[in-house]
Amino acid sequence: MSKWMYSLISPFNQTKFIKKTLHSQPIKIKPGFIATGLVIGYGLYSESESPSIKKIKSYYKKHYQSHDDIHHKIPAPVLTQLEWLQTNKIITSESNARLPQISADDLNIEIKRALARWNCFKLFCEGGPVAYQNFIEQQPANDQLEQQAFTIFSNLLQQLHPAAREAVEASCFITPSQKAQELAALKKIQLPSDSEKFLTDAITFCPEIYPIYNSLSSEAKQYMPDVFLQDTHGRHMLYTEGGNNMFIALKQRIKNQSLTKQAYETWFCRWVINIAGFRGHESPRGSIYLTQKNAKALLALKNELDKLWENPDHDVLAAYLKIRAEFLGINSLFLAHIGSLMRLYFTEEGTLLNIWFDALPQVPQQNYEESYRQFRSSIIVTPTYEPAVLDNLLSLGCSITEAMILHTMIKASASEIYSNGIREKFINPSTPLCFREIARQEVLKPLILEFRSYGKIFGEFKVTASGDINYTPDNKPILSP
Repeated sequence: MSKWMYSLISPFNQTKFIKKTLHSQPIKIKPGFIATGLVIGYGLYSESESPSIKKIKSYYKKHYQSHDDIHHKIPAPVLTQLEWLQTNKIITSESNARLPQISADDLNIEIKRALARWNCFKLFCEGGPVAYQNFIEQQPANDQLEQQAFTIFSNLLQQLHPAAREAVEASCFITPSQKAQELAALKKIQLPSDSEKFLTDAITFCPEIYPIYNSLSSEAKQYMPDVFLQDTHGRHMLYTEGGNNMFIALKQRIKNQSLTKQAYETWFCRWVINIAGFRGHESPRGSIYLTQKNAKALLALKNELDKLWENPDHDVLAAYLKIRAEFLGINSLFLAHIGSLMRLYFTEEGTLLNIWFDALPQVPQQNYEESYRQFRSSIIVTPTYEPAVLDNLLSLGCSITEAMILHTMIKASASEIYSNGIREKFINPSTPLCFREIARQEVLKPLILEFRSYGKIFGEFKVTASGDINYTPDNKPILSP
């Protein structure tokens, strides 16, 4: 006979599920721990588990589960969905441009990212000095999230309606996967290749394909479309990846009163958790990404977004870029945009951006500024993974000047081919230009060497029907420095 175990879920459903367990002993909640939702369903586990499930539980126990934390098991619906990801070929994170999809411990990094998001969620919900110390455990000493900022994010989550918090918790595990794609196809629904559109379409048209969704309370299910609000991508806003088109959906929902303030806060909290666990596969426990510099920018963005409730026509992008320009000690909104794409936050970095820009002839300077003015006012679909190109160019040793030259070359070539594809009806106009493939370090390395040898890029750019920009290097020999 297999030995079965249970796990907790939402605090307001605890009594119901405790009565359902196969054990006669009552469950005790860890003293001082705020009810988080601990999601999503009570689950039963069997000793006869798949190898993937065993790997997931072993990883979780090693990095997140202390010896006295016996009640915080991974719920069964969560394990089911995490297991989907072990053989998943769909790539959702720009961080995958840095690492192989399956890591040295033979666990798919998307599983690690999901567990990292969940851990950050629980730390924010717990709040207090111990949770704060655990959150910043892996952060550099010169950029640790300040306790005041941690408390602000913690309060945002704790003030949500319990059902809204339950929905945010579920979002930690709802991610694109081949299994979800296959289940949607059985319902005659084709999910898009773009990661965020994949999720919004799945939650809009076939949410029941996800076991976690089916285990939610009816109240939490009502929040799910707002958690994955259509065409409202929080990280795009943070990095200014698009123009004012990034805010159209949010503004319209506020104008026509189809979005409540509680739903808006729920949407924002989902992105706080998403950003906190963004690179959780690189270093488990706490958050290595939501450091003070990122938190400062995220809270500045939130301050401008909040103003939409007083004036839905507020120019969020211009106001936010002015703040980012102040961070960098510069006056140009265009350079503030480039700085946001590059994840630059300090005056020394702003000085280097200015050096690159000031070295350009006057006409290219004017062209850049005018091009960005048009971009800000455009309603084109926001390109995706563009910051990953710049981030990885810098990681590979490019200076800001060299990274900007290469980025400009890549974007010019990609945009021209993408536009031609739309005109020729090869690419759907609603499909974003995606830099995910070309952002990979193994793709960028030969491109950098080619440029350093010849001052040009001779390789071939292509854009697929799904909007992905690919690059094949030329076979020219690399010249010695």
